[in-house]
Amino acid sequence: MNCQDFADEVLLHAAGALEPEEVEPLLDHLASGCPRCAGRLTEAKSLLGLLAVTLPPAKPSEKSRQQLLARLSGPSQRITPPPAPLPPAPMISIPRPTPAVPWWMQMVIPSAIAATIAAVITIFFAARMVNNQAAERQQVASDTQRTLAQLTSLLYQQQDVIGNMSKSQKAAQTIRWETDRDIKTFTLNGTSHQPPSARARVFWDTDRAIWCFYAQGLRPAPKGETYELWFVSGDGKIALPAGSFDPGPDGNATLETSVPAKISPVLAIAAVTDEPAGVNIVSPSGSFQLQGSLRQ
Repeated sequence: MNCQDFADEVLLHAAGALEPEEVEPLLDHLASGCPRCAGRLTEAKSLLGLLAVTLPPAKPSEKSRQQLLARLSGPSQRITPPPAPLPPAPMISIPRPTPAVPWWMQMVIPSAIAATIAAVITIFFAARMVNNQAAERQQVASDTQRTLAQLTSLLYQQQDVIGNMSKSQKAAQTIRWETDRDIKTFTLNGTSHQPPSARARVFWDTDRAIWCFYAQGLRPAPKGETYELWFVSGDGKIALPAGSFDPGPDGNATLETSVPAKISPVLAIAAVTDEPAGVNIVSPSGSFQLQGSLRQ
């Protein structure tokens, strides 16, 4: 099962509404370290915590009231004690993904999402408590599935909004770097080993001795290899590794690294080569993929 298959179970698990046999596969999936499902679980729990102050008390339907009165007025029956509860599932620590935006932005969630979650929980428990007729249970299940589908769509929309906010923050940071006099900016162009559109930008914060490297349009590194960024002196005699990276499916990559004090005075060239993955590289041994001068 994939993340989409577990989307509904994550919401019901947050409400404590899953059967024991349904919980175990979900916990196994969360224990595998899936960041998407872990994020959904955290969001659902946050929303459930807001229900008590968001929604008015629910009034039972007239049908439920009549059924309850009928039971109370009928002959008393011996109540069979419920079976012993199942032992609680083992606690599993799920890593919380780092939010792309400040925590208070993630808490600003449309009230429609909170109301939808409340409706889902109400329908689910009503299906178990109101009556045992098969036709009504089937109708309630159908309504629940439809509501869950709407809720999932709203949660995806929320994730898109947060992603757009994160992109806006990155754009604002780039503009600040471009206009900051203490930050040097230079470009690395692709060699014949890369597509013509391949290039990278480096923002050098001289006060903090930090490089922020952004690449785009790169080909994936050959199998068993990775890309390595290099600090290179003007005469080419000194080359120190700055850090390795692998571009994503869109060919983009980012890297933040510290500039060693011993090379800072003579640092004049930046380059990217392909190197064996998992090997401690002390000098360039692969082919040059990107390169540029800091004195452009």
